Amino acid sequence: MEYVRKTWLGWKWAWGGGYGIGGSKSPNLEKSVLNYMSMSTVANISTPFPMVIGDVLDPSIKSILVKIKGNGSGKYNAKLTGIDTGHMIWFMFLPSSDFTPFDIEGFNENGDLIANKTISDQRSSGSIDLIN
Repeated sequence: MEYVRKTWLGWKWAWGGGYGIGGSKSPNLEKSVLNYMSMSTVANISTPFPMVIGDVLDPSIKSILVKIKGNGSGKYNAKLTGIDTGHMIWFMFLPSSDFTPFDIEGFNENGDLIANKTISDQRSSGSIDLIN
């Protein structure tokens, strides 16, 4: 994900980057149902961050909830969106620059919690496994 902003001189790159966890066929991701990347605010640059983004690796994930545990505590539904290939991504703009620690929770179509991970680093990425 890259973030650009419009200035009086035109469009300027402000912040961003990529991450890779591996494909859904990777043996290390056999139990993974989600992956994520969290991005904190950037000093002295106006951005829409903090934000958490990721891929839905398992079609049984139907909703994702982000629960902030710190000073800006609250529960927020992530937005899930698909593309023509059937692949799903998710994202959530977080309301506060003080957003860690937080939980990412994945739910199936019945509303059962099937994936959960606590994140304590504002610039973290990784995968989230299916709960046994």
